[in-house]
Amino acid sequence: MAARNQKALNKLQERFGVMVEPLQNIENLIVNYKIIIQALPSGVKAFNPELLKKDCLILDANYKDSVFEPYISKIGFKFLSGRDWLVNQAVPAFETFTGSTTTADTMYAALQNHTFKYSNRIALTGFMGVGKTTSGKILARRTGYRFVDMDDEIEAQEGMKITEIFKTKGEDYFRRVETEMLKQYSQTPNIILSCGGGTVKNPINQDILRKEFVNVWLYATAKYCIDGLDVSNRPLLQCADPLKAAEKMLSERIPFYAACAYAVVCVENLETEQIANKIYEQINRTFGI
Repeated sequence: MAARNQKALNKLQERFGVMVEPLQNIENLIVNYKIIIQALPSGVKAFNPELLKKDCLILDANYKDSVFEPYISKIGFKFLSGRDWLVNQAVPAFETFTGSTTTADTMYAALQNHTFKYSNRIALTGFMGVGKTTSGKILARRTGYRFVDMDDEIEAQEGMKITEIFKTKGEDYFRRVETEMLKQYSQTPNIILSCGGGTVKNPINQDILRKEFVNVWLYATAKYCIDGLDVSNRPLLQCADPLKAAEKMLSERIPFYAACAYAVVCVENLETEQIANKIYEQINRTFGI
């Protein structure tokens, strides 16, 4: 193992018993190895790639602009990029979260064709009770964005609680109002939108969330979400076994959450401040807030 940080190398050697070398010595050693893993920043050449041989296998953690790629056809070594690592992790992750199968080719196509323009709109989706509203308010204070809770806005507009809307006008009516409100806020900049747990059920809403927002899916198990939750204003949980109903709903909705999520944050055992920080750090790192 070679690195620029000698103290880190010493710790690795002590802990794992690996052979270590300062990075400046790597060119003298590289010819002795057939499998080489590089995790240096993009554009950094730790050694001259022309020293590689045809029977080498190179794994480069960079997603793009690897220093090795221009030499593949010339030398003929085998090469796996960070992009390949990402895709081959994405396939089982997608299947775990959605229950649907996919292929590496589909993931490569999505990676190649995906473009996104950040418009200062963040949506928080996830099951009821997962913490969208509490963490969203903290995130709004940190970003200076306006916070909007969709369910609260619908109640204010309709002049009644969600349970009453369901009882008097039905869920279909509620979902139509929800979609119209989502369309409205999809054109509002500098906003953090906390969506209802079932907003993602509608394919139109999925499309809006995917295209117009940085949509962060807050994930937790059904049991975690409804533990201590007041179900009096949760019409879909007003039944003999709320946990069983919640587990069934979450299982059905997971593919919908996954279909329109920019990122996933597992919130179990995290304080709301920690959840907000995770969301902020991920979006700020990518787009800058």
